[in-house]
Amino acid sequence: MFWLVVLVFWCLAIYFFTEQPAFNDEHTLRFFFNIGLPETMIKITDFIVRKLAHVALFFTLAFFALKVVRHWRWEYLAAWAFAAVYGMTDEWHQLYVPGRSGKMGDVIFDAAGALVLIAIVYLWDKTRPKART
Repeated sequence: MFWLVVLVFWCLAIYFFTEQPAFNDEHTLRFFFNIGLPETMIKITDFIVRKLAHVALFFTLAFFALKVVRHWRWEYLAAWAFAAVYGMTDEWHQLYVPGRSGKMGDVIFDAAGALVLIAIVYLWDKTRPKART
């Protein structure tokens, strides 16, 4: 039950942040300009930071989802699918937020972040010794 509450909280946090126009391209580009990055580096830095944020948010979402569905028959697939579908709905939601836009590329980064977590946990689970019963 604890992990379900954490998962719901994380989903709500993502929803809240995507409701904020301050997290759009224009605002983050301005931030990098204001801190004095050379103009040639601003777009590259903005792209990297924004995409890493997608990866990190959905890596974490997949972790919480996996904790909720742990020991299900298809636990890895279920956790990844939940995070990937949530990423799709989040981008769809942004289509209706003034100053925001939904992007298929962001869905790919969301799903990739979730997949990285699932791969790490899967490999961890498969390589550690099984408990004796």
